[in-house]
Amino acid sequence: MPLLLGLVFIVLSFILWREFKDQHDPEEIFTLTCLLAVVGLLVGKFSFSVAVLAMISVLVIWSHKMKWNWGEWLDSFGLYGTLSLVIYSWYFIFAFGILWLLKRYYRTFSWYRSGKPGFVGLCAVSIFGLSQIVIAFMTKANVYSAILGGWMVVISQVILWLRKK
Repeated sequence: MPLLLGLVFIVLSFILWREFKDQHDPEEIFTLTCLLAVVGLLVGKFSFSVAVLAMISVLVIWSHKMKWNWGEWLDSFGLYGTLSLVIYSWYFIFAFGILWLLKRYYRTFSWYRSGKPGFVGLCAVSIFGLSQIVIAFMTKANVYSAILGGWMVVISQVILWLRKK
């Protein structure tokens, strides 16, 4: 599993670098991906859901610090991060397909007039939260995972609703 996680880190870092290298300093992109990996590994030992939330928080804070558009980063991180979750469950291939279609067509939705970046990333957070709720109830696992997943869905949808104008 560590080898697979290392491969996911390398591939995700390359994808983010390729997508943002023209807009941002490549060293800052690499620093961000390393920081996300460290936070994910440290917090992920305790709770996978909390690790995802911690990584999203680091991404948004880093984006504000560097004066980057956090919506663009959340879109890419949500889309390709979901693809990297395939190592945990094949369900995420379906989620990746939905997110890919959303990334391609969300600006044509009449109810999302602003067209601001961040739509796909917030939908990815919602899908992840829903998956945590379903997994918690199917396996009768920790109820806190379902509660955290519910809060992820609610918060991401409220932010999405606030950004639609």
